[in-house]
Amino acid sequence: MSAECESEMRPISRRTLFRFAAGSGLAVVGFGVATSCANSAERARTTSSLSGGIPAVLYRQIGCSCCATYADYLRQNGFRVRMTTVEDLGPIREKQRIPDAGVGCHTSVIDDYVVEGHVPVEAISRLLSERPSLDGISVVGMPINSPGMGAPNGQPLPIMSFKDGQMGNFMSVTTY
Repeated sequence: MSAECESEMRPISRRTLFRFAAGSGLAVVGFGVATSCANSAERARTTSSLSGGIPAVLYRQIGCSCCATYADYLRQNGFRVRMTTVEDLGPIREKQRIPDAGVGCHTSVIDDYVVEGHVPVEAISRLLSERPSLDGISVVGMPINSPGMGAPNGQPLPIMSFKDGQMGNFMSVTTY
């Protein structure tokens, strides 16, 4: 345990914690603070969720308007999005190891995962909660029934996974 965490921790009983939390309406926040030193990655996620959402960096090419619509969709679903406009996504996709077969409209980095294209929040949430050994997930191309491109149309939207240049099926979403 780091010195920083030791100074933050004060011995209290679970009963005292839950009595205080129940009285103040801070059960989730209290628990998050009490356990935040157990794992620095978990602490970063807890902190980011308490301070305005999970951070996401979205890289888009000059002139793409659907990327801004997708960024708004992420913001409406609790993400803190920073958009970066570039002339060419090729170098970013190469750095993030996105296979050619997995290329979507834009590239996002969310909590050490790559999220390529118009991926529904349901898939991102699953990725972040399960934390599989993947480089990222992708919605290939620009499907009309994906977030930022249009409304769900009842057709399955395939979300692919990728790791080490290999593609796989991650899940399918029909509504978002």
